[in-house]
Amino acid sequence: MLQSYQSQLKGKKVVLATAHRKEVAIADLLSTHLGVQVLVPAQFNSDQFGTFSGEVPRGGSPIDAARKKIASALDLTGCNIGVASEGSFGPHPQVPFLPTNEEWLVWFDRETGLEVMHRELSFSTNHAHVDATSRAKAHDFLQQVGFPEHGIMIRLAAGPWIKGICSQASVDLLIEQELRTAGVVHIETDMRAMFNPTRMAVIRQAALGLVKKLKGGCPRCSWPAMEAIHNKRGLPCAQCGQPTFFIKVLILKCRRCRFEIEQWFPSGIAANPAQCNYCNP
Repeated sequence: MLQSYQSQLKGKKVVLATAHRKEVAIADLLSTHLGVQVLVPAQFNSDQFGTFSGEVPRGGSPIDAARKKIASALDLTGCNIGVASEGSFGPHPQVPFLPTNEEWLVWFDRETGLEVMHRELSFSTNHAHVDATSRAKAHDFLQQVGFPEHGIMIRLAAGPWIKGICSQASVDLLIEQELRTAGVVHIETDMRAMFNPTRMAVIRQAALGLVKKLKGGCPRCSWPAMEAIHNKRGLPCAQCGQPTFFIKVLILKCRRCRFEIEQWFPSGIAANPAQCNYCNP
């Protein structure tokens, strides 16, 4: 009988690659559900892999950035298991007028080579910016984005950013200064996790998804993150019941014992009639 991955984790050290206090959302879930010890490196600099304000561009995809964070944190601490998250903000891929927060959480075990990741796509975000030409417009924006519970950033006309602003007195002073000298003040939400409780909640949801994958897996050997190797299309239309082009079944294979299973879409899931060749030819 092969030993499950979860049973191998008990008491192991896991480094969380963050400088923005994401352990608030992640650490207790990993400790409680997986029995690991979560460490946060004291001198870790995640900004070297990209900043939301653009001073350091993020090279590659969110997954690439998370992998780089993990590799750096493992080298820094000497641990063999690392976790990192990376977030992106923008329009929903299918509903462009709705803003979304996409969070990737990546787990990597250097000893086994196991990599598990989870993507959380949420409509819950206050990501926004404004070029305010009056105090009233600036204050309307601050109210809209949940200030001061959510921090903001102001880009000065002289060039530098002032980040992590959570004080009404500080923001009023900066608004007055910029309106007086430049006639406009550029304000953005500070999307770093420790300044954005809404984003922190989405990161926690991503952590729950990751834990579920690490605890589950192959029915034969319990190894996590079975790999999708094939699919069968034919998801029925919600209106006429005829098969559509959409995926109905995924064929999953275990990365360790090579066991295969079919994963059907949950009961009640059906295709949109607007995308059915029978209802909408």
